[in-house]
Amino acid sequence: MLQLVHHIIEKYIDMKPHERIAAALWVLHTHIFERFTVSPRLAFTSPVRGCGKTTALAVLELLVHHPERMDNATPAVIYHLIDRLHGSTLLVDEADNLGLGTNGILRAVLNSGHRKGGSIRRVIRGEPKRFSTHAPMTIACIGSLPLPLMQRSITIHTEKTTGRDIERFEPSDATTTGRINIVYGFVTRWSHSKLTLNLNPDLPRDLKNRLADNWRPLISIADLFGPVWGKIARDTAITFAHTYHDEDTGVILLSDIRDIFNRTAADRMASADLITALLDIEESSWSEYRGMRDDQQPKKLSVGEMARLLRPFGIRPRSIWPVAGRTKDSSSRKGYLRSDFESAWQRYCDEPSGTAAQNSKIRLISNR
Repeated sequence: MLQLVHHIIEKYIDMKPHERIAAALWVLHTHIFERFTVSPRLAFTSPVRGCGKTTALAVLELLVHHPERMDNATPAVIYHLIDRLHGSTLLVDEADNLGLGTNGILRAVLNSGHRKGGSIRRVIRGEPKRFSTHAPMTIACIGSLPLPLMQRSITIHTEKTTGRDIERFEPSDATTTGRINIVYGFVTRWSHSKLTLNLNPDLPRDLKNRLADNWRPLISIADLFGPVWGKIARDTAITFAHTYHDEDTGVILLSDIRDIFNRTAADRMASADLITALLDIEESSWSEYRGMRDDQQPKKLSVGEMARLLRPFGIRPRSIWPVAGRTKDSSSRKGYLRSDFESAWQRYCDEPSGTAAQNSKIRLISNR
């Protein structure tokens, strides 16, 4: 049955092999999400329109549990829907038009629903009322989502069709929808059967914190289908961990600073020089820094903002002197010693490891 869901996704949606596996497991999770503490969001992002996000949501709409699809909605509509239609799966398209960067209430609704017990309280007709926000949700947008929401999501980056032979999905085609409905029936019967889930499966060491929370339910489901699928799900999770970086901004900064110190073999760096090196990193976001909460207008990271990001780790700028030491003609500058970072690097920055073996195994199951 899992292979059937995977086949439908492969047939109509242009994704990478590991992304198809994640999406298939996520579909099954929507049917039994209440069994788990966390319901990871499935996010579809793209650099421009026309990359297949809407088609992906249209296909998933026929597979997920009790779909509620919307192209635009207020926070009140979303939490009323979740509370009234308990167990439904929300499919939110055009999320880039929702104003997530400035709408704190909407961000709170989407973030809190990630974990069982998530809720929001409002006063209705003079009486306080609690609305549940816990529900499976997939979100599609151009660009990126706010960092806290990305951290709660398994993110699939869609692009213009790569030329892979995929079949056009036509929702009005009765033959197509009929075949998918048969698979949906299989999934529904499976979800109502006696499932012996291991809610705390063994996870790869690469999965930590919220990344582990997101993958725990999907790996638990994969294990139901045997050790082969269990292994493939773990390899898929590792690939996501190494491919899509959604760490806290402070941890990303620590990691980039470590790379700079390693590359330059320096034991100290002035703050201004460190900023220059950060802005020079290709594919980094420091030239479009959006604040600690990822909710500000983009701008270049400044010396002061870098210091604020490092302060929670106990790292503060100090007066540093040239390596040759203090002389009559030398002067100090504000900056950091390499030793200032060592403890934080050890605690928060994992060394990257290879993924070639995992990727080959993922391709193997996708090509069966």
